[in-house]
Amino acid sequence: MGSIEVRLFKKLFYTIVSAIVLFLCLTIFINAEENSKCNFNDTRLYNETNTFDYINEISINNSTLTISKNNVKYSNQARYDMSARNGNMVDEKDAKITVFTHGWGDSSWRFTQGWTGELDSDVASKSLVSQLTKLEETNIYKYEYERNEESNLLLHILTLNDERADELDFSKNVIILFNALNPGYDNDYIYTQFNYMMSKVLIEAKNQNGGKLPKVNLIGHSRGGLTNMQYALDHPDLVDNMYSFGTPYIGTTLAEFETSNFEDGKGFQLIFGEGMVKGGIDLANEQAYGTYVKRWNGQYDNLYSHIKVWAMGATTSLEYLFEMVRDKTPYLVPSLIYMGVNPAFSYTLLNCVLNAVYLSFLCNGAWNNIEWFINDFFGKTVIDTSNDFHKYKDGFVNAAMWMAKYLIDNFGFYNGRYCLKGDIAVDIDSELGTGYVDGQYIEYKGFARKHKIFSKKDYSGDITHNQEVIDKELQQVIINDYKQRLERPKWDFSILDDGTASINFYNGIVNTNAEGKYTLDIPSQVTDGVSTYTVSSISDFAFKKDCYSPMAFGNLGSVECL
Repeated sequence: MGSIEVRLFKKLFYTIVSAIVLFLCLTIFINAEENSKCNFNDTRLYNETNTFDYINEISINNSTLTISKNNVKYSNQARYDMSARNGNMVDEKDAKITVFTHGWGDSSWRFTQGWTGELDSDVASKSLVSQLTKLEETNIYKYEYERNEESNLLLHILTLNDERADELDFSKNVIILFNALNPGYDNDYIYTQFNYMMSKVLIEAKNQNGGKLPKVNLIGHSRGGLTNMQYALDHPDLVDNMYSFGTPYIGTTLAEFETSNFEDGKGFQLIFGEGMVKGGIDLANEQAYGTYVKRWNGQYDNLYSHIKVWAMGATTSLEYLFEMVRDKTPYLVPSLIYMGVNPAFSYTLLNCVLNAVYLSFLCNGAWNNIEWFINDFFGKTVIDTSNDFHKYKDGFVNAAMWMAKYLIDNFGFYNGRYCLKGDIAVDIDSELGTGYVDGQYIEYKGFARKHKIFSKKDYSGDITHNQEVIDKELQQVIINDYKQRLERPKWDFSILDDGTASINFYNGIVNTNAEGKYTLDIPSQVTDGVSTYTVSSISDFAFKKDCYSPMAFGNLGSVECL
C-alpha cells in the first residue's frame, strides 16, 4: 500500500471514528436531557412514592406549572386523596434523608454559605449543612431545575461541587439541597417542583430499600418552611422531623407592608424586582396560609401527631437594627441629617424609618414630628436617577410612615432588651406558628418553639431573618436532635417465646472495612437497658435485599453488603 493510500486510509479511519464518537456523545447528551425532562403529571410516580394516591383530576401544565382540578384553578389544597392509604410500605427506621428547602427568592446557598466540603473554613463553621456532616458520613446532592429552548423543565442532580451525578448513593446519610426555578413565585408553583423532586428521590431510595419508602427530615428557611409544610400535609407517613427558621406560618410583616401601601405588588417590584411579585402577594394571602394551618389542625390527631416539628424564630434588638444600617450605609448616624445618594430603595426606606424611630425616642413618640421628618427625608433624598422612585414617591412616604409606626408599636421589652417583635421580615408570632386567621386566634398544634433575641453581637452582615439559619444557638436545636437519634440503640429486636432475641433491623450507618466493603458485625447479645438477650435469629427483612449473611446461627459473624 502506497503512502498516499495510507494517508487516505488514516484520514478515512479518523473521520469514521470521529463521527462515531460525535454520534455517541450526542446520543448520551440527548438521553441525558430526555431523562432529565420533567413530567409533572406522572401519577404513577406520585402514587409509588406516597402512602396516599394522587388525585387523578389534577392537571399541571408542564411549562407554566399552573395547576387545575377539572379545569378549575386549584391552589394550596391536598393533591392526594387523604381518606385512605394505598398499601405502600414505609421503613420505620429513623430518617436518613434530610432535605433543605430555601425561602422566597433564595437558593440552597442559604444553608451552605458557599461551603464546598472544606471543614476548616470559617464559612463551614456557620453552615448548618457542614455541621450535620460532622455527625455522620453524608452524601450531599443538589437538585436544580432549568428550562431548555423548547420550554421544557429539566431536573438535574449535582454534587456539592456542581458536578453531574447520575444516581444517589443511600449507603450513607443523604442531604438533598433543593433549588427552585423562579424562587420568587408563589408557593404552589414551588411545591410542584419540590414534590416532583422528592418523588424522584424517594423512588430511587425505595428501589434500593427493598421496596419500602424511607422517612425524611425537612429543614426550611423562611417560605421554605411552608413548602415543607405543604409536603408534610400531603405525605404524613414519610415525614419524621420538620424544622423551620423564620417561616411565615401566619403571614409576614413584608406582606403587610406591601398590601398597606401599594397595589398589585408594586412595592415588591420596586424593592425586590419583578420576579418576586407573585410570591410576595402569595405570602400576604390569608386564604393560602390559612389553608395550611386548618388542614394541619383539622387532621392533626389522625395524620400528623407523630411528626416532630421545631419552629424557630427571632426578635431583633434596636441596637442590632442600627448596627445593620450603619454597616450597610456607613454615612448614616442616628440623627437628623441629609442622606445623599443611596443605591437601593430598601435601605433608603429603612434608613428613614430607623431615624424616625430614633426621633420618636427624642420626641417621646410625638407622631407629628415623626411625620414631618419622613416627608422632609424623602424631599431631600435622591435615589440614583430612577424615575420609578419619583413616580411612586408618595407610596414610599406612606410606606415609611406605616413602617415607622409599625416599628414603634411593635417594639417592647423582652428579657430586659428593647426589641422589635420579629426578625424584620416576619413577626415572631408567625415564626412560631401562631396568629390570626379569619379574625380568630389560631396556633399550629404540636409545635415545639424556640425564640432568640438577636443583639448587636449577633450581627454579621444581614437582616435578622437571614441570620437565623446560621445562628449557633438555633442550629443547636437541630444538632441536638440528630445527636440524640444517633445515641439510640442501633439494633431493633423482638423477644421470642424461648427468651432469645430475633433482630428486626439495624438503625444506623454501615461503615466500610479495610477492603472497602460495607460490613456490619452482628452482636451475639442485645440489651433493652434492663435485660440482656442472646441473639438466635435474624428477621428475613432485617437488611436490604443487596445484603447477605454468610453465617450460621450460633456463629453470627458479620453481614456484608454488596
